[in-house]
Amino acid sequence: MVPPGDFSGRATEALWRALVDNVPYYVALISPDQRLVYLNRPFGSRPVTAFTGQFVADLMPAASEAGLQALGDIMAFGGATRLELPLSGDSTRWFEVHLTAIREPDDGIVGVLAVGTETTERRQSAIELRMSVNALHRLIEAREQISADLHDGILQSLYGVGLRLEAARTAAAADPQAVLAHLNRAIGQLNDTMKDVRRFIVDDRAPVLMTAEWEETLAGVLRGLEAVGGPSLTIEIDREAAARIPARLRSDVVFIAREAVSNAMRHSGAARISVTLTQNATRVRLAVEDDGRGFSGLPSAEGFGLLTMTRRAGQIGAVLNVHSNPGGGTAVRIDLPVS
Repeated sequence: MVPPGDFSGRATEALWRALVDNVPYYVALISPDQRLVYLNRPFGSRPVTAFTGQFVADLMPAASEAGLQALGDIMAFGGATRLELPLSGDSTRWFEVHLTAIREPDDGIVGVLAVGTETTERRQSAIELRMSVNALHRLIEAREQISADLHDGILQSLYGVGLRLEAARTAAAADPQAVLAHLNRAIGQLNDTMKDVRRFIVDDRAPVLMTAEWEETLAGVLRGLEAVGGPSLTIEIDREAAARIPARLRSDVVFIAREAVSNAMRHSGAARISVTLTQNATRVRLAVEDDGRGFSGLPSAEGFGLLTMTRRAGQIGAVLNVHSNPGGGTAVRIDLPVS
C-alpha cells in the first residue's frame, strides 16, 4: 500500500487531499503489518508525525484484544466492521472507528482504511439519559411505596378510629362509661396515627423496628379494628414463630395482617375472624380467616388492598395466597421463609 504522498499522479493525490483534509473525522491508513502509515490530522496536542510509522497496538493499547482481532480479521479476510474503543487507556474518552479493507486487483488486501470520530459526548449523553430514566423509575417506585404505606398504615389506623367513634355513638344512650372507654381508645389511636405521620415526614421508607415480644404490638393493632356489633376476633400467636421473623420484616407483617383483618371487617359480612401465626421447619405462616360470604375470582372492592398486600409480601420474600368460595368464607395466608 502506497501512502497518499507517494501517489504517482498529482491529480490522484489532490483528490485524496480534497477528500480527507477538511472532513470532521480522522482518516487513517493501516498497513498489512498493522502500522499506521497515514493520518489526516493531528490527534489532540500531538502532531501527525508522532503517530505515523507506529504499530496500532502501541498507539492504542486500550483497543483491547477484540479490537486488534477485528483489525487482523479484516487484513486476512476483507470486509468491514465498526468498533467503539476507549482512547489510550482513558475510559472517560471514547472513539468510534469504521474499518474497511483496501483491495488492489493484483495484490489482494493491501491495507485498511480507518475513519473515526470521538464519541465521548454522545456516550455521556446516553449515560445521562439512562440515569434520568432510572431516577424516574426510582421516583415512581418510591411514590408507589408511599401510597402503599399510607394505605396500609395511616388509612387503616383512621379506619380503626372511625370504628371506635361509631361504637361510642352507639353506646351513648345506654352506657356512658362505655362511651368514655371508646373515646379514650380513639384518642390513643389518633396519637399513634400522628406518630406514624411524623415518621413518614422524616423518612417515608423507615421501617418500624419491633423487638422481642412484638406479637403484643401485632395483637394490639388488630384489636384496634374491632367494633361493637362487628365480627368477633380471635388471635392466636405462637411466640416461638413470632421470634423467628426478623425484626426488619415485622412491620410489614403487621401491615399485611391489619389490611387482611380490615378487609374482612368491612366487606366479608363474617361473624367470626381468626388470626393465627404458626410455624414449621421451613416457614412461618400468618393466616387471617373468616366465615363470611366469600367471593369468586378477585374481589373488586378490595383490589387495591390485595395489590398492596401482594406487593409488600413480595418485597420481604414471602408468598401470599388468598382462598375464597362464595358462601364459604375467605382465608388469606402469607408464608415467610425463615432459617
